[in-house]
Amino acid sequence: MAEPLNLDGFRGLVDDKLCTIEASCNTGFEFLVLEEVKEMLGCEGRCHRGRVIFDINTEDVPKTLKLRTVNNLWVLVGHTGKFSYPAESEDQLISLADYAESLPWDKALQVWKDVMKFKGTVIKEDKDTKVDDVPSFRCSCYRTGSNHKFKSSEAQISVGGRIHDIFGWNVKMKDYDLEVVMNCDIDQVYVTIALTNKALFNRTLSHLGFLCLKPTVCACLVRFAKIEPGDVVLDPMCGGGSIP
Repeated sequence: MAEPLNLDGFRGLVDDKLCTIEASCNTGFEFLVLEEVKEMLGCEGRCHRGRVIFDINTEDVPKTLKLRTVNNLWVLVGHTGKFSYPAESEDQLISLADYAESLPWDKALQVWKDVMKFKGTVIKEDKDTKVDDVPSFRCSCYRTGSNHKFKSSEAQISVGGRIHDIFGWNVKMKDYDLEVVMNCDIDQVYVTIALTNKALFNRTLSHLGFLCLKPTVCACLVRFAKIEPGDVVLDPMCGGGSIP
């Protein structure tokens, strides 16, 4: 089971000018992501297995898409390390939906809108008014631990249904505009919005597809080798030449 997020010292959930970003990477390369985040964005972060957490100014979030060592990005909506699950499965699902409804969504949704350059209406001024240009969305749930009496799919339905009631977004399981992700473990629950509907390692793949090494892994290997401009690299196992 993955360790709970350590958000000590991070202010993205309480400071209107900051937001907290979760960036995923291949396990073992976390320290290289931290290095790139510091070098490119000027942000201090913290490593967790397969991911890195850092705060960034809200107006600078689009710059995170230029990180070459990360696979996916999410902006945190809310986090608790002391979630108390009721005894019954139905009550657990209701409590998760209640938690999602209680969160302050506005800042994270504005960040998503800016990053995705979405031109429609994300937050309606009047919840009873029908608007045609709302985003389509899906809700995903990832969970670990033995104290859950619900399936991930059931949590997706419960939380996703509540979000639909709040915002009036259109449900769409594929080719959606927006993805809400709820992560649950024994005591921790946190909600994020995906800033990458497709993994960033797809950015530069034009040939061979999944037969070649992921460009994000290539970037990590090049950074780990501390290659400088003008250096000559001899790669006897270059394969398809993923590392140019």
